[in-house]
Order: sequence, then C-alpha cells, then structure tokens
Amino acid sequence: MIAILITTLLQVLAYAFVPFLVYVVRHRKVKGFPAWIGFRRAPRRAWLIATAFTVVLAVPVLWMFSLPGLREMATGPGTSASYVRGAGGGINAIVLLLLIAWLQTGLAEEILFRGFVAQRLIDRLGFVAGNTLQALLFGVLHVVLYMGLAKSELPLYQMAVLFLVPGLIAFALGWLKVRAADGSILPGWWAHGLSNTLAVGIMAFLWS
Repeated sequence: MIAILITTLLQVLAYAFVPFLVYVVRHRKVKGFPAWIGFRRAPRRAWLIATAFTVVLAVPVLWMFSLPGLREMATGPGTSASYVRGAGGGINAIVLLLLIAWLQTGLAEEILFRGFVAQRLIDRLGFVAGNTLQALLFGVLHVVLYMGLAKSELPLYQMAVLFLVPGLIAFALGWLKVRAADGSILPGWWAHGLSNTLAVGIMAFLWS
C-alpha cells in the first residue's frame, strides 16, 4: 500500500512538473498555476454531463479489454487490476482502487493532457485541430504503455483498438473541459475517476 501511495504521488508530481515549469518560465510566478491548469469552478451542467460520461467512458474500456489477448494483458501481473485484486478485498483493496483510479491515472492524466497539452494546442490551432492532436497523443501513449505489458508482439488490430479507444475518450474529455466546463478540468477528473473505478473494479473483482 505504501509503495503504491508513493508511486501515485510521484506520478502526479511528474505529470504536473512540465506544465508547472512552463507556467513559471512564462509568467515568472507560481501564484495562479492551479487556475491556469484548470482547477477552477465549473458550471453545474458540466458535472451532470461528466457523471453521464462515466458509463460512456467505462463501457468502451471494458469492451476493449474483453477482447482475446487484451483481457489477459489488462488483468495480468503489473496491472492496476492485479494490484487491487492482490490487496485481498476489504478496505485495503478499496483504498488502493481509489488511489489508482482517481490520482495515479485520473488526476495525473487530466492535469497533463487536458489541463496542459489540450489547452495549449487548442489556443494555437483551434478547438477541433488542437483537441484532435491531444487525443492522438493520448492514444499513442496508451499503445506504448500497453505494449510494455504485453508478453508478445500485439496484432495490428489490437494496437488499433488500444489507440482508438483511449483517443476517443481523450477527445470527449477535451470537449467536456472546453465546451461544457468553461476550462475546468474538475468535471473531467470526476468522469475519469468514476469510470476508472468502475472499469478497474470490474476487472479486479469480477474477471478471473
């Protein structure tokens, strides 16, 4: 548990480091960074949309990892599901699940990709091009990460699925931030955390 907590904190800090460095160099101050990265109030409708997004995000992930070969990769050694399952149930497993779903992946990825990458690209290229490029980068990252978990070379169609599903999710979260949440990453974090909790929880506790 302590090891996961330390890893989680380090990942959040690592994902926030580049945005923080860019902000400090550009603005020559620290104050204002949280709001700049997207920690700001969001309209109520954004929270309602984000809650509805939970199923929209979790279902494609579960479908993706139900495919032959990908299911074993997503639940095998070194995965989030395996860590949660290895906690043995009870409060330890729940705490571990929440750490992984809400901080290690949810918060870290929203800070870097929606709070920093998407917003900077959108400011330069416009919403469609900037958000699409952010989504493409997010998809590529997940292909690289999952290839590291694979025990053998992945077929082309599996690599395509591992790219498209996270990429489409990233585009939806970028839309949520810019079009519905007035630049706040908080509703996206809510949707991301809830969907991760649902998907990882099912893979850890219901999938063998």
